[in-house]
Amino acid sequence: MKEHGSFDMIQHGQIISLNVFGGWNFETTSRWCSEYKAHIDSIKGAPWARIMDLTFWELTTPDVWEIVDEVNIWANQNNQKYDVVICPLSLQRQLLERAHQVLPNVEIKFCDHISEAKEWLRLQGMKI
Repeated sequence: MKEHGSFDMIQHGQIISLNVFGGWNFETTSRWCSEYKAHIDSIKGAPWARIMDLTFWELTTPDVWEIVDEVNIWANQNNQKYDVVICPLSLQRQLLERAHQVLPNVEIKFCDHISEAKEWLRLQGMKI
């Protein structure tokens, strides 16, 4: 099946920035999981953070949550320290709160804007 939705992912030092667009299906989510793990492999030797901007995300199909949980468990075991989520919709936050249950070693912060996300990571000692 063809991918639906898209993302941009950039790594800056020990921070992975993810911008999510449109409605994701299983194929897009699978590609993200693979690319995300490749980024993590290069930084997992020290604590790292993710900034995930869901401003333009239109949710996802229900069949993706198992692989999202798998990659989050893997990230949790590979030195993820912080996860900052920018999500303007309460439904997005509810879905992400459920997904974050598999991240017991990760401190999570929900924000309204990227500036707030970056400032919070600075306060945690992360270089932005």
